[in-house]
Amino acid sequence: MASTARQLSYVALLLHWAPMVVWGALIYSSSGSSANTGPATQHMFMFLLVPDSYSFDLAEFRFHTGAFAVLAVLAYRVLAVHLRWRQRWLVATAAAVAAGYGALDELHQAFVPGRTASSIDLGYDFLGAALALTALVATFALIRHVGDRRASRLA
Repeated sequence: MASTARQLSYVALLLHWAPMVVWGALIYSSSGSSANTGPATQHMFMFLLVPDSYSFDLAEFRFHTGAFAVLAVLAYRVLAVHLRWRQRWLVATAAAVAAGYGALDELHQAFVPGRTASSIDLGYDFLGAALALTALVATFALIRHVGDRRASRLA
């Protein structure tokens, strides 16, 4: 009986962590593919510098903000299931996880031929995480508010 409960807990653990791990692997694999255009990074910490000639690229913006928005929500989900922290700490930790992974992703790109690391991309990553977590908190607050109004009508 105990081994069945343990197996179920492993399955539950896998189901909680798998989406975030798979999503992180997808981000890693997409940033690891060599680009056909663009100069190779000359210094591995080049992403700390803001490029002199920056032009806004909508596709790049959408990819980074979208990918890291999803990662932040998945990180929040894992943290909320396994830790009994206040919501503000869960949000801050999920944002830190997404930002940290974004920094590692940019560092990884510094070593991929044809790719460059960019502080602007890192900013897009954090912006996506912040927007998604803000929307998540607002949704939870709205759900609580609607629930409180329904409860007060029934009383």
